[in-house]
Amino acid sequence: MEENNRLLPPALRDVAKYTNQNVILFDKAYELPSQLYGTEPEKDWCYYFSQAELARQRKDWQAVVDIAEEAFALGDTPNDPVERFVYIEGYAHVGNWEKAVKLSRESYKVSKNYVAPLLCKLWSRIERETESSLEQSTTISQVRSEFECE
Repeated sequence: MEENNRLLPPALRDVAKYTNQNVILFDKAYELPSQLYGTEPEKDWCYYFSQAELARQRKDWQAVVDIAEEAFALGDTPNDPVERFVYIEGYAHVGNWEKAVKLSRESYKVSKNYVAPLLCKLWSRIERETESSLEQSTTISQVRSEFECE
């Protein structure tokens, strides 16, 4: 998805298409030596975003939503509108379509020209990967219309 994010510099977009998330070791926790790295920083938006992204990669949608609740409770906001995408996807997968659309609108407001095509791709994936239902198809139609998806 990042290779299509026009808010990133071209060099980062070029490299993003070569990333391989299959090499991530989810079950390994490493204790970094505090004498080299210092103490663990306070948990902020970036921490929760990275944890949600790991949960998304495991397809643990309830964990994504639980992390979203903690992240949004901070009162902080994403540095990039695409950082909401993991939460949009999580809420959609647990059937909270209203919250998924709300977060989509928040991202869309930041930059319609850049974010709309990315939202359309995200919602196409959500449509493919979530269970078909009346609420799902109604939401998908609404999103396609609102974000002018092809």
